[in-house]
Amino acid sequence: MPSENRRIMLTVCDEWPFRVLGLDPATAGAREVSWALFQLASLVDEAAADLDKILTRGDWNALADTLNGCLNLWADPGDRFPPMVLIIAELEDGDRLNGLGEKWDVHVPKLVANLKLLSPAHAASLLAAVRYFWENHEAIDHQVDEWWKVSFRTKRDRVELQP
Repeated sequence: MPSENRRIMLTVCDEWPFRVLGLDPATAGAREVSWALFQLASLVDEAAADLDKILTRGDWNALADTLNGCLNLWADPGDRFPPMVLIIAELEDGDRLNGLGEKWDVHVPKLVANLKLLSPAHAASLLAAVRYFWENHEAIDHQVDEWWKVSFRTKRDRVELQP
């Protein structure tokens, strides 16, 4: 499926991402930012494949439920607090205060134990899926649609990086 090229205006307020990626902030432009975005998407895609192996539909629905309204809290690029810590706290609070586990037939302590073993890339993948869910929830049937899968939100299979 061909993609449409678009121009966007982007102001990068921090040189840190450029430096981490080995780029010179003084000379890096749209091509390098596009490359970095593709690299991040590839990491999210790989992590999503791992999540498919350990999370159930109930787990995903519980995560979407408990993270409703929270995603904008982690949108600040200056915030270096580990997202998985916040995800786990939301799950534990949702279960203790609102019966999240019972609502979605999920054993929340087991889900939390599994999440604690995962990487920041997995947290980014999880948050991307939940963000997609809430941006499109009116068109998603959470009992049927596999909304957490990259192929669902991109309408295509995984993209392999070209050497």
